[in-house]
Amino acid sequence: MRMLWAFITDKEVAIPIDHHEHLQDLVHAIAGETILQQREGSENGRMYHFSNLRSQSRRILDGSIHFSAGRIEWQFASPSTPILEKVHEFTQTRETVTIGGHTLRIAAVKEINAPDFSKGIMDCTCLTPLVTPAVQQPSPFLTRYLRPLHHAEAVEAVIVNELVRTYTLLTGLEHADTTVQIKFNQNYIRKDPREGTRKVRFRGEDIIGCYAPFIMIAAQDLLQTAWECGLGHRRGDGFGMISMRPPRDNEQREHASGKDSDRHE
Repeated sequence: MRMLWAFITDKEVAIPIDHHEHLQDLVHAIAGETILQQREGSENGRMYHFSNLRSQSRRILDGSIHFSAGRIEWQFASPSTPILEKVHEFTQTRETVTIGGHTLRIAAVKEINAPDFSKGIMDCTCLTPLVTPAVQQPSPFLTRYLRPLHHAEAVEAVIVNELVRTYTLLTGLEHADTTVQIKFNQNYIRKDPREGTRKVRFRGEDIIGCYAPFIMIAAQDLLQTAWECGLGHRRGDGFGMISMRPPRDNEQREHASGKDSDRHE
């Protein structure tokens, strides 16, 4: 299940651009005990992910996002019933949350309807970077991250392997059809100054992830897993959340012909 949280602030608040750790602190405040219990002997405790904070009225200044008074939105998703029960309990008993030292009122929490996966093809936009570390690392103290411009096939392999692994972990079953295609928008990547990546500072560590639109072709239940669980590594740290929608007819023709648009919504 994926949920949209709407917060209200009565004044402008400044929250660090890289605020993944503050949101993870919020998740742990909501369901930390349940997450720790599930993580013992299993990776189910990491079966959640979330977006950054978003608002229609904000500005970037001195390393912070300044949100104007009004509505701030946040998405949270998990397939875990115990975690979702903790979220429900929290929303029934609490009126505010604290993020980055600021108190925000909870205005609403509602489920986001899943898109139609029946065509087996989805137009995807990154809400947070997709973390794809290289299989072989130079040292235990240095992480090398794959980038969609230079390592497109390797990036796809990491995303697909992690998706299939997550599906098996979630269902206890081996999927009969693990054929998954991830096609990044190379036009967007070539024009982007950061080559379709974003760097996030998380608890003293620089993490680089893919941040570009892409098309995903897969079985319906694997698309559903991507929607509920995210893509790539470090999802429990706030990475790997995507928005998904079926391509429009003209976009399907573009993808079939190998053409890309330049947009990233």
